[in-house]
Amino acid sequence: FKDLTDKQIKNNSDFLSAFNYLKIERKIPQRYIIKYNLGIHKLYNKNLSIFIPSYNLDNNLNYYTSRIIQSNENIKLKYINSKISKISIIPFENFIDWNYSIILVEGVFDAIKIGYNSIPLLGLELNDNSLLFKKLMSFNKKIYLSLDNDKAGVCASSKIAKKLLLYDKEIYYIDLSPFKDPGNMNKRDFLLKKREAIKIDEFWIMKKETEIL
Repeated sequence: FKDLTDKQIKNNSDFLSAFNYLKIERKIPQRYIIKYNLGIHKLYNKNLSIFIPSYNLDNNLNYYTSRIIQSNENIKLKYINSKISKISIIPFENFIDWNYSIILVEGVFDAIKIGYNSIPLLGLELNDNSLLFKKLMSFNKKIYLSLDNDKAGVCASSKIAKKLLLYDKEIYYIDLSPFKDPGNMNKRDFLLKKREAIKIDEFWIMKKETEIL
């Protein structure tokens, strides 16, 4: 893939398309484009994609996601993920400081927009056999849940919270209303919502499960 900070491609049409997608559509600041080493590549030499790498504690690549932004085919997939099992890695692990609270989100762009100690689940599930789950078992700081503000996201938050409460974890729910997800928010709005986070207990879970039905 080609690094978006590479000066040699700055006048390239693919670079401009990718940069406009990130800065205008996704509203990702340039400092985060640099921080997360975002790049571009052509999937199968046809589909222009944003390349989002993930690195482990030793700054070695442990996973990647590609977001297709232009396609010459009638392709339905938006994302192409690494073939490595996501339960074997902690996404963006090199950016996580385990001495402070963490924020669990659904997708990579959600984590990038938040920018600090946020871990994408790469979906809606926290697998019991995942490296992330095992790490959380020894984690003694606050855990914030900030999944998408839809039925699927609330349902997943409830399931994850119920699982973590079994291990006496301190969990908080960030109500994103009226926003759809962290990826659609600016940093200031997200921090305001985080300050209003609700501590999760069994009664919160029962209430959410009733609302979902």
